[in-house]
Amino acid sequence: MNLINIENLTKVYTERKLFDGASFSLQDGEKVGIIGVNGTGKTTLLRMIMGEEETDEGTVTTANHVVMRYLPQHPEFEPEKKQSGMCAGRKCNG
Repeated sequence: MNLINIENLTKVYTERKLFDGASFSLQDGEKVGIIGVNGTGKTTLLRMIMGEEETDEGTVTTANHVVMRYLPQHPEFEPEKKQSGMCAGRKCNG
């Protein structure tokens, strides 16, 4: 079953082209790692798949039953939801 399908994806920041007509799909049961040096578009790709950022060209399609979550590169936590004084389920020193 096709879970994610990306067709002819193009994304440009300023004058830097991150993606130029990229296409791929992710099938049920497949595992993928996204690696690359800083500034190559890893976070941008994830944000486009999540629908948090628009593509310049191309389409990103996900199956209806797919639920995606990710932890952003620079997460913002609500102060009242932070756990203080705990480390891995036990009290921290200090």
